[in-house]
Amino acid sequence: MRNAVKGLVLAGAAGALLAGGALPASAAGTGAQDKVPPGYGNVRLEKVFGTHGMCLSMDNSKANKADLKLRKCARKATTQRWDLVWINDNKPSQARIFVIKNKHSKKCLYVRSAATKTQVEQTSCNTRSKAQQWTFAGSTIRNVSAKKVLTAASSRPGQKITITPFDGSNNGRVKQEWGLS
Repeated sequence: MRNAVKGLVLAGAAGALLAGGALPASAAGTGAQDKVPPGYGNVRLEKVFGTHGMCLSMDNSKANKADLKLRKCARKATTQRWDLVWINDNKPSQARIFVIKNKHSKKCLYVRSAATKTQVEQTSCNTRSKAQQWTFAGSTIRNVSAKKVLTAASSRPGQKITITPFDGSNNGRVKQEWGLS
């Protein structure tokens, strides 16, 4: 039940934004001021199904091209804390687009390629780069450029996170669904 609620939190928060919540206009470019909607700052991105207590982590790295990994959630670890920075205007016809910025490194998640199983890494934030732009649909996190979702092939600590096509099966849900905590 606890995990199902987390997934609903992500879906509900994204739904509230799609409904046209009153948030400031977007910030574009590399030096833009962060626009973090209420409830989207300093959050952990935690697996919803499968092994409990597994979070996305940057493993203390501040380097560009460092791999995103799955780690046991640690309440105070800034390497597992993220700001979901809203970058597009408040247009009802448009899905909300975010960059996902790590609290420790101050870098953003991106993919170098749209190919299936491309590893997700961090790099200096550039909100204009579609490789760094993400949308939320239900409990999945989808890259705008690749049109694929964040995926953990297993729940073992240290598992590198990749992008793969959405898989709505039970097996796919275990690998691809995330919640805010």
